[in-house]
Amino acid sequence: MLSFTSSDQPRIKSELRDFFLQFSDLENGDWKFPYCLDNIEITSEYWGSRSSIPSTAGIWLAADGFPAQVRHLFLGYSASELLCFCQYYSNWLDTSVVVAFAALGLLPSYQQLNFLYAQFPNAKVHTVFGAGLTGKVMDCKVALWLGKTDASFEIRDELVKINYRGKSFNIAECSFSLNRFEKTTGLRLAIRTHKPKGGFMSYQELFMSAF
Repeated sequence: MLSFTSSDQPRIKSELRDFFLQFSDLENGDWKFPYCLDNIEITSEYWGSRSSIPSTAGIWLAADGFPAQVRHLFLGYSASELLCFCQYYSNWLDTSVVVAFAALGLLPSYQQLNFLYAQFPNAKVHTVFGAGLTGKVMDCKVALWLGKTDASFEIRDELVKINYRGKSFNIAECSFSLNRFEKTTGLRLAIRTHKPKGGFMSYQELFMSAF
């Protein structure tokens, strides 16, 4: 199990540690990320010897600077996944660009996206939801929500069945992605997705593989 205060802790880059600890705590060797709703902490995510990601209407948010200055907003299920993403792409913490990170929990909602869209009106949205099919569907849901619309997705007989504005589309499960969704439906959705390479399903899995 992980302990982030022990001598054999994973080597989180110092600039990451400094940035993320502004918006979290170390509690008994575990990272604790508070999720808030209406500026009130309602639950927490833990990463370490005990690991849990909440299903919540709250959001864990890390933003340094004025909201209108934020140019890139990174979304994920968990704060720990966003931290691990930054372990490999720490250039996003360069002080020349203002970024924000938001963890939405295990069941993201339109209401969370609507709040973030209003909070960061000038930000390009990036998703860090993992390489599995669930993460790819969530990429599509987020992109649609940002456009004030939605679609339903159903997995059946190795097909992703999509219903969008009264029209039905089928995409093979093995080739499903936001890009394929856009080509199939004719939509152009202005977000950027990030997936780990090397067959890993998440950046956290990639991060832990080194230890």
